[in-house]
Amino acid sequence: MIPSRLNLLSPEKMKRLSFLSNFQFIKNILEFFLIIISITGIVLLGGETVLEDYTNELNNTLNSIQNQHADTNKQIRQINDTLSLVEKIQKEFNPLANSIAELADLVPAEIILKTLNINKENNLLTIAGYAPTREALLDLQKNLSTLDWIDSVEIPVSELTEKENINFSFTANLKK
Repeated sequence: MIPSRLNLLSPEKMKRLSFLSNFQFIKNILEFFLIIISITGIVLLGGETVLEDYTNELNNTLNSIQNQHADTNKQIRQINDTLSLVEKIQKEFNPLANSIAELADLVPAEIILKTLNINKENNLLTIAGYAPTREALLDLQKNLSTLDWIDSVEIPVSELTEKENINFSFTANLKK
């Protein structure tokens, strides 16, 4: 059986009806998208509010923690600066006290030292003093030569020509 369709509308009204039905379909689709977009916007605005509250709470917590530990952080920075300074000083430290004590033990009892100058930049040791005899001065030279941190001891010949009551001044090279 063939369905029969009876069309009693004029072609002009048919076009108008077709246009209205297409318009109503497109309108419904656009309304659906508009509702979806509105719901998505509401959800995003709610999410933004929640995230802003969380961010504010996190910032407040961080600020309170930083304020609580500001003094501790300042003390830690001061200790680190002090440790850096101490490390620098220790690198530059050269224990001359032990060397001077060792040098003093080797000076014969009859010799009087007036000046003892250690120049680390030029690696020179300058000694001046009084020796009652030439033998005491030569003993001092021999004793100083035995020190492992002294390279060579040179007494001027003019001072070795005197036999007694010698005011001497000489230099010794320090090992690098």
